[in-house]
Amino acid sequence: MTADANRIEGFDLARALAIMGMVLVNFAAMMEIDVYPTRWLGPAVDFIYGRAATVFVMLAGVSLSLMADQWTDRNGSLGLNRYLMRRCVLLLITGVVLS
Repeated sequence: MTADANRIEGFDLARALAIMGMVLVNFAAMMEIDVYPTRWLGPAVDFIYGRAATVFVMLAGVSLSLMADQWTDRNGSLGLNRYLMRRCVLLLITGVVLS
């Protein structure tokens, strides 16, 4: 498998860590865990709570701006607006269906 030359591995790693943090926090919230099996896990989850989602949203914004910069060089801004609107509508429909 070949890596894309335009990818920034640091962003991919940060996104992966943010997703794992959100999964950990939401798992603990959904299972209503009050007492953690180890002494360090409780403070770690409390520290991550809220920060993982914030980091993920910030990384998504940075990724979107990098994508927009590359897109406008190739296709122009009108194509980008259409692409983003289609993506937004898809996410909206998916959110409504899942809720």
